[in-house]
Amino acid sequence: MFDIGSFEIILILVMGLIVLGPAQLKSVSQFIGKSVYKIKKSIHEVKAEIQEEIDGVETFVDEIQETGKSIKVGFDEVRDDIDSEIDNVKETIEDIQDDFEDNMDSIEKSIKDTEKEIKK
Repeated sequence: MFDIGSFEIILILVMGLIVLGPAQLKSVSQFIGKSVYKIKKSIHEVKAEIQEEIDGVETFVDEIQETGKSIKVGFDEVRDDIDSEIDNVKETIEDIQDDFEDNMDSIEKSIKDTEKEIKK
């Protein structure tokens, strides 16, 4: 964690023994040990909370992506329905045009026939 080797730890203990004495060194080392434990525990809890939030965000993103896919499928179906209806309308218009042209041809023929009858 602090990248301290065994030589540095021994040196710190010897200096602590000289400065603090054996009785205080024990209580100080216990305090440091408990503090390090509490810090590690707090770090672990924070990491767990962060991971929970990340998992929640990932789940939310997945749900949004699925919703987007569903919407796209719905739009595709609507577009296909509209395209189909447009094709139906085009066919109907073509049929009407064909009928109109047939009727016009028939009317023109009738007019020509009537003109011929009148000229006779």
